[in-house]
Amino acid sequence: MSGSPEPESRHRNGKGGLIAGLSEKLIHALPPHFLLLAILNAAVLLFLFWFIDARAKHTAEVLNQLLSACLNKG
Repeated sequence: MSGSPEPESRHRNGKGGLIAGLSEKLIHALPPHFLLLAILNAAVLLFLFWFIDARAKHTAEVLNQLLSACLNKG
């Protein structure tokens, strides 16, 4: 026991180390299909957020054009 510390014991030094240790255990415990599903879900969410943001910018541009056209006629 007086040798080098166990790999798990070095993960328990602080909150960051604890989180890293837990995430490492979780990744090794989950089946590969579940990890693939989680990655695909993250990709779909990123695409959805990008799409909503792009649509909101386009809507704001159209409304600004409409508003400026209405103000210029008056």
